[in-house]
Amino acid sequence: MSPGNRSFWGVFSRIMPGLIRGEGQFDYGAIEFIFNMFVPKPQRAFYMDKTIAVMMVIREQWQKN
Repeated sequence: MSPGNRSFWGVFSRIMPGLIRGEGQFDYGAIEFIFNMFVPKPQRAFYMDKTIAVMMVIREQWQKN
C-alpha cells in the first residue's frame, strides 16, 4: 500500500464510526469533524475524492441488500 493510501485509510478509520447513521444515510458532520482535526487543507481534495469513492461502494452494497 502506498504511503498516501495508508494515510487515507488512517483518516477514514477515524471517520467510519460516526459516518453511518442508518441504512442509506451518512453523517457528513463526521467527515467534516475529522478533516478539520487531522487533514491539512491542501490535502483535503485528495482525501475527499477517496472518501466519496468509499461511500459510493458502501451505498452500492446497501442497494444490493
